[in-house]
Amino acid sequence: MIPKIIHYCWFGRKQKNELAVKCIASWKEILPDYTLMEWNETNFDYKKLKFTKQAYHIGKYAFVADVARLYALANFGGIYLDTDVEVLKSFDELLYLPAFIGYEHSCPTREEIGTAVIGAGKGNSIITEFLNYYDRQVFILDNGEYNTTPNVAIITKLLSQKGISLNNQYYNYNNTLSIFPVDYFSPKNYTGATLITDRTFCIHHFSASWCRQIPAKHRWIVNIIGEDNYFRLGKIRNKLLKNLIHH
Repeated sequence: MIPKIIHYCWFGRKQKNELAVKCIASWKEILPDYTLMEWNETNFDYKKLKFTKQAYHIGKYAFVADVARLYALANFGGIYLDTDVEVLKSFDELLYLPAFIGYEHSCPTREEIGTAVIGAGKGNSIITEFLNYYDRQVFILDNGEYNTTPNVAIITKLLSQKGISLNNQYYNYNNTLSIFPVDYFSPKNYTGATLITDRTFCIHHFSASWCRQIPAKHRWIVNIIGEDNYFRLGKIRNKLLKNLIHH
């Protein structure tokens, strides 16, 4: 059973932007009987893990939130929402599930599991497994580069390793996690096109999507070589430019 708690993260001590204010207002309107819990520097021990400590100290707060959301769900249960998620209807009919998550089309090259909306009962084993993954991670790699793999890619990979076919179809994994099609939690895709159905609970507006960081004129390249290779080439290019500047 998932408790009526909405978890969200806001690290960095900055004022909330207009979209965050709008989305949080939708939670309060549609979910008046849910408790809202904000996770930030005052109640999440980001120094406990090397990954979050390093990410926080260089201002990469989104990666701190990647871990904080899993910590909140594992220890309290509830529903985690990114602050760019606008709620359209109550989650009440999903609260009987052990945990739930959904697909998103944040990028053109593959099916991915979204992490902007995650529901789970306290102590859910698969959420705990996701959280434990970060025990072994560092944010600053030995070569000085940052470990900026999006949590969407990480959780998608962890689930695919369990033999789950990524096909945007409903899937019940071992009566532990229900995976829902894209229209349930993330009907907007990376282009901004939105397909709301009678099954849609909320809209993820993708304010921080990595795909939005790719210029439109480059997306045909991503379609051919994939996003991992695209960013890998970008890092190589940046290193070459840096070496040229210093010589």
